[in-house]
Amino acid sequence: MYGFFLITLFGGLLAAIYSLSRKERPIELDAARRIRKPDISTPKGEEFSINQPEPGALAEPDEIFNNYPSEDPPVWTSQDTSPQAWSLAVLVSLEWKRFETVCAEYFRLIGYDPKETRIGADGGVDIWVYKQGNEKPFGIVQCKAWSTYKVGIKPVRELFGVMAAEGVNNGMFITSGEFTKEALEFAEGKRLRLISGEIFLDYIGKLPPEKQKDLLDLALEGDYGTPTCPQCGIKMTLRRAKGSGKEFWGCLRYPRCKATLVFKQTRS
Repeated sequence: MYGFFLITLFGGLLAAIYSLSRKERPIELDAARRIRKPDISTPKGEEFSINQPEPGALAEPDEIFNNYPSEDPPVWTSQDTSPQAWSLAVLVSLEWKRFETVCAEYFRLIGYDPKETRIGADGGVDIWVYKQGNEKPFGIVQCKAWSTYKVGIKPVRELFGVMAAEGVNNGMFITSGEFTKEALEFAEGKRLRLISGEIFLDYIGKLPPEKQKDLLDLALEGDYGTPTCPQCGIKMTLRRAKGSGKEFWGCLRYPRCKATLVFKQTRS
């Protein structure tokens, strides 16, 4: 009788343990499903493509809010062997803010008193040029570090409008590239000079050698290729949109600052 009782009790325990193990198993599987991380790796054979936007285009809004830093964003600084003389290649390698600084320094070197506008909305003027000792501006300058496409009539017409609004007699538009035929025709007969990259390079070449070197040293100091944020004034970083894989320049202060600039791959 006692032995039968022990056998019955032992069998009941085995049945209870088996039943519990059957009940716990789906719970463990469900827990594993809840914590399993999604696979976010890039499928084999798929690569991010760099599709160049149309000239002057900004990154799409969805790319601004859905982006992440590239793993190894390139920082474009001066080459191992810095150029020893001015050339068009040097001029077009300058990011927009450095190009403006070089233009302002050129006016200083030829005897004027230039004043660069602050980062942000500039009212269509990058540099106010004064004669030494005069409070009234002698002229205004707009700068565009555009080398892959031409400056059209719209920004040229806008600069002429600012000249009229401010009562300034002289205007100059300087670009590292070229102007369209329409822009050149619009400026004819006006006190508005359009200076292409080739013409500006010729102006620089007429400076005394020591001043040319000083200007070149200023142009190539530090990181002269990575663009400056047009809103914050700090260097930007290369980012890649999750959806399209396009690369673009974004502000380091994102998401506080959502400024972007088009990334144009000019070096292999």
